[in-house]
Amino acid sequence: MDIPKYLQIENELKKEIISGKFKYGDKFYSEAQLKEKFNVSSITVIRSVKDLVKAGYLVRHQGKGTFISRSRKDKLVRLSDNEVFSDKQE
Repeated sequence: MDIPKYLQIENELKKEIISGKFKYGDKFYSEAQLKEKFNVSSITVIRSVKDLVKAGYLVRHQGKGTFISRSRKDKLVRLSDNEVFSDKQE
């Protein structure tokens, strides 16, 4: 079974985001750039981008554009040791 084009685009864009090509807060491709890059219609691009927004990879601001989300999704998080103090009962 073939993978739908919007899902192929979504997966490719997700790889670019995770790879570090974009930093958190960077402006993402415009709809026109994505249409040209993947040679697809607006509907296909919009669906891919909406899914990435829903998944937490992107955030859209009306009149400003689409940006890389600052969420921690798929980003390694370093945990540190916590020192635990016992309750002293007097």
